Amino acid sequence: MEGLGLRPHAAGIDVVGGPATLRLKRPTRQAEILGVVDLIRSGHSLDEAAVILGQPVEAIDAWVAPLVRTGVLTHAAPTNTGASRQMVRYLERTLGVQAAATALHRLAEATVCLHGDAGFRRAMAALLKDCGVTTLDDLPPDVSGRVLLVRGGPTPPDDGVGSVVPTLFVTPTSNGMLVGPLCNVPGGRCSHCCRPCRAGDIESSAGVSDAASFEVGLAVAAGEVVRWLAGMGYCRTSGGAIEVRGGGTDQTFKAIFRDPTCTQCGIPDGLPADAVGAYQTLQTVDVPVKENWSPPLRAVQASSANSTINVYSVPSLTLRIPERTGAFGVVTDVFAPLSVARSGWLSVAGADLLNVFLCHRDDSGAYAAYLLDRRRGMVRPIPTATLPQRFPLPDGRLTVIVAATLNRAEMIFGSRAFLTVHQDTGYALGTLRSALAGHGFSVRSRLERSLPGDVMHAFGLDPGRDRVTAVVDVPLRPDLPVPRPSRRARRTRRAVDLADLAAMLATGTGDGGEVLVRWRGTGGIDAECYRWSDGRLDAARLAGTEVDDALRERGLDLDALVVFTTDIGRTLAEQGRAGIDTCVMAQARAAQELHRTARERGFDAMVFADLPSTALVPDGRGWRSAYRSFAAVGIAAPGSLGDAAGSAVLW
Repeated sequence: MEGLGLRPHAAGIDVVGGPATLRLKRPTRQAEILGVVDLIRSGHSLDEAAVILGQPVEAIDAWVAPLVRTGVLTHAAPTNTGASRQMVRYLERTLGVQAAATALHRLAEATVCLHGDAGFRRAMAALLKDCGVTTLDDLPPDVSGRVLLVRGGPTPPDDGVGSVVPTLFVTPTSNGMLVGPLCNVPGGRCSHCCRPCRAGDIESSAGVSDAASFEVGLAVAAGEVVRWLAGMGYCRTSGGAIEVRGGGTDQTFKAIFRDPTCTQCGIPDGLPADAVGAYQTLQTVDVPVKENWSPPLRAVQASSANSTINVYSVPSLTLRIPERTGAFGVVTDVFAPLSVARSGWLSVAGADLLNVFLCHRDDSGAYAAYLLDRRRGMVRPIPTATLPQRFPLPDGRLTVIVAATLNRAEMIFGSRAFLTVHQDTGYALGTLRSALAGHGFSVRSRLERSLPGDVMHAFGLDPGRDRVTAVVDVPLRPDLPVPRPSRRARRTRRAVDLADLAAMLATGTGDGGEVLVRWRGTGGIDAECYRWSDGRLDAARLAGTEVDDALRERGLDLDALVVFTTDIGRTLAEQGRAGIDTCVMAQARAAQELHRTARERGFDAMVFADLPSTALVPDGRGWRSAYRSFAAVGIAAPGSLGDAAGSAVLW
């Protein structure tokens, strides 16, 4: 049963969740079916429901026949795992039947090593056994599959076992339990520098005075173990610890950060003091975008009512909207096209998080400003009374201001909101640069992206909730040679070869940092990973297992995956906090340009925004690396990606 819901109706009850809505009109039938539904939601099978309700199995089958007929209820294939039936039903309801089978298989192949006193190990092993996970007291050297070390109680802090093995700390304290952090995994913390608490505060399981908090803490820890082993997405303990007190009813999260000076996971060259805060902020967003690793079916639908933009009603005689010609026409066609089909602007999850403004001097020398309404394909004038004094505009140029409403992004992406809006900004700038270059216009980005408060208010922006992510200047007249229009290659069914890949990389990688290539079916390539530099592909010894796993989970078979990566430690040392924004936008802009180039050459291409940021790194440090990847492009033969190809960013 996946996503079943009940909706009262004047004529009965609507059962929503399948391909069609089922309406139950007879009161007796309503009570019968709802009774079975409650038992199924609790994890019971139909046979068990028959025993509980005192009815023959045939009667139960007859009661739920309408649910089966409309597709709300499906019969799951039997699983050969050691997980309890409640666990199986939970995963099937959460992930769907097919994805649940994969998750259960992962749990069955995984191994958890428990370190701690006898009471902790016994209680934790019982919980994990119901989840279908094998537990051991000692970690054998030849264990295969996913392995997790769970440390509980006063274990030796530096015994060396957890220095490289993925580790979850579960710490009994005098007044409750501390679950986390999850260490030595991508996006997690370091077991060397991220201890949850001081050694003197750790109690044995018998020393915990709050037994209810101890039991709830173990259940929270078991949930984190299952999420990580099954690959179900973001674990809360990746970024800190959950403190359980007050009989389990009081749960608070404590953020824990990696130390940039740590000998195991720190930045090799260190960071200046003013960049440490930015490094910690980066750690809070270095997690998967989704709560579930299964691919989404459609884009996120975000309400437009949360925008802080004030659209002013201005008489048409007062402000004139210029014609869509020259630089003004190119920019409006990119950000507010008359036809949605003409828009090639990528957006993470289709959320459309950006607002775009145009400013320039008209022929009389007066300032003019406009909001580009992308949803309606309109150009809306804005009063400009405060602009001449506080926001100087260069003569002969069109200024493009890109802003994002952070609270709207936070509703969808949580702590990754600021990262996501800069990814979207990079995709937008890449689209804008390509479109302007095709008409002979250059683009110059301003390093200073902040605007005075009264200018923000003039645009209808709230300085507390809106963030200006980019300010670029475009000449009103062409200043570059206009390239000859290229004919779009025919989409013939053929694989990507080495010459195709090299040509696309030469024209479409821009300034997105270092470029790494993981191939899967590209003809003419022998090694598994390459580094693109100085116009050629050089073989590199890089571990690509994590990337392969991520693509396999998404059901994708690519000819090549191009990953952009940047040494964030060097960037922070040189540019401070703004360095993160800069490199995120640069990678996204380069990904957009490569995506466009691949499509123009007739291949399928898609942009990724959710691959692990340390999945492919050039220094071999894995999750410890200072390199971060915020954008990647998958390239495949025409028709290979189906609906996934085109302008949608997969997330």
